[in-house]
Amino acid sequence: MKRFASAAAFGALAALVASGCAKPATQSYECRCEYTTDTDVPGVQDVRVCAAEGEDPKPIAAECATDLGVGQVGRCTCPEVAEPCDGPKCEQAAARDAR
Repeated sequence: MKRFASAAAFGALAALVASGCAKPATQSYECRCEYTTDTDVPGVQDVRVCAAEGEDPKPIAAECATDLGVGQVGRCTCPEVAEPCDGPKCEQAAARDAR
């Protein structure tokens, strides 16, 4: 009986530890941010964003584009991608002129 109680306690502890280590669900977004350079040239910066489920990806995308040094970031649009993500929170996709 004592062996059974020890096994049950160990199982409960293992389940508790495993549930505490679970990663929150995330979602991928392919964001497009409009920006203006310091010489007033408009452009578009595409970034991939990995956000927690339910989190607004636009501020993450704007910060990411700003960190890439493109200029003053204006509006970002972020359509959802079908698969969840497991990579970095933000990464550059492509840059091009808005002309």
